[in-house]
Amino acid sequence: MSKPVDLSAGFKIADFDVHPQACRLVRGDDRVKLEPKVMELLVLLASDPGRVFSRAEIEASVWPDVTVGEDSVTRAAMKLRRAFGDTSENPKFIQTVSKRGYALI
Repeated sequence: MSKPVDLSAGFKIADFDVHPQACRLVRGDDRVKLEPKVMELLVLLASDPGRVFSRAEIEASVWPDVTVGEDSVTRAAMKLRRAFGDTSENPKFIQTVSKRGYALI
């Protein structure tokens, strides 16, 4: 079993530099500020790229000890896609797996 990678210091996704502590994506001169929960979702997905995280796993990780509506995860994924310039119809970064959850491609 491999140790989880600490992504808090930052990491790259394609040509984006991800700065979790600053809640920011940087690509060249473009800087996109993310809401903290949206960044937490990105860090979770990036912790195991390609793995499909269920809504329940996402809610437990991003909103621990809080009851949130089903649309909270959907909205966070939508905001994350928008920050990457991604779409659900032709995803390059965030994949929706119907009835299962979300994955970082």
